Amino acid sequence: MSKILLIASLCFLVSCSESNFVLSPESRLPKWFDIPEGEEQSDYTATLDYYINRNGHKAVLKIKKKHGFFWVKRISIKLKSLGPTSFNGRDSEGLLIHPSYEVLSAEGITDVVEHKYRNNIFYMNDDPDVWEKLGIER
Repeated sequence: MSKILLIASLCFLVSCSESNFVLSPESRLPKWFDIPEGEEQSDYTATLDYYINRNGHKAVLKIKKKHGFFWVKRISIKLKSLGPTSFNGRDSEGLLIHPSYEVLSAEGITDVVEHKYRNNIFYMNDDPDVWEKLGIER
């Protein structure tokens, strides 16, 4: 019991990953990531992790070569909201009805993450109607 309490305390002091996602191969890359000329997006893996810490919520986007060990780039973004937005409300269990969206802004760039389904895959959204509903100017 004391080990569980210690781990929970450490997670609160540092930060715990709440959820982890992988970019769909069908999606474009987040706007913060550029692929060198002559390389393909399929040569890379992009991930998104949501964290909860004592200062609030944050999202961390990372990209690396598919068979590489080190991340090529990492972006950490403090989230303004406490979770994704769904235009469809919640189900009888209180869970968001998908798709849901998360607005990310860093380095003067805003982009929209879309969670189409309740799984570990995320997409980048370019639908102008979604951006308008979220109150984002393009």
